[in-house]
Amino acid sequence: MIEPKPHEPTKHQYDSTVQTVHAFLQRYGLEGEVRVNIEANHATLAGLSFEHEVDMAFALDIFGSLDLNRGDPQNGWDTDQFPNDLREVTLMMKSILSAGGMKNGGMNFDAKVRRQSITAEDIAQSHIGAVDLMARALLNAEAMIKDGRIDQFKEQRYAGWNEGIGAKMLAGDVNLDAVADFALTSNHAPAPVSGRQEWLENVVTQLVK
Repeated sequence: MIEPKPHEPTKHQYDSTVQTVHAFLQRYGLEGEVRVNIEANHATLAGLSFEHEVDMAFALDIFGSLDLNRGDPQNGWDTDQFPNDLREVTLMMKSILSAGGMKNGGMNFDAKVRRQSITAEDIAQSHIGAVDLMARALLNAEAMIKDGRIDQFKEQRYAGWNEGIGAKMLAGDVNLDAVADFALTSNHAPAPVSGRQEWLENVVTQLVK
């Protein structure tokens, strides 16, 4: 597996995200052989969310496993701390369940002893808290899927991709020239439709417990 990371060991890495790794694998015909190990902190260092990287890995069929350690958002580097953000981990867990489960690989706490936490008691409490967080996130993700509001809104929001030029684009049946011709000939100017960001965020807040 390859672990996407934007800043380690050098400041600018070619394997910075799941998508850049996939492009590399495609270039050398390895997308059917190599998968990705996604780390939460590397996703945030790349300016992305944890669930985004997990979603991309499933969409590109290169999901492998997870490192659940987080970073310090004020640091800008990889501090390998145990997870503690229930909202973040819930959304990531929803991505996994929505994709049908991990199927392979697993999760680990690739976290380290730090100057702020050096005793055996620190390590025990860190593991206990992280395992409890994952269990709660799993229950939240299940509730979120059963609730259905987020997935229903997503289906409605992107319904246009299920037919016409949108469906052809997803199927790879049209090239960029054909899309440009469609835009010119249709002169289509759709009215803006609200993405209802705050409502969706409120739904997540209601279901994260």
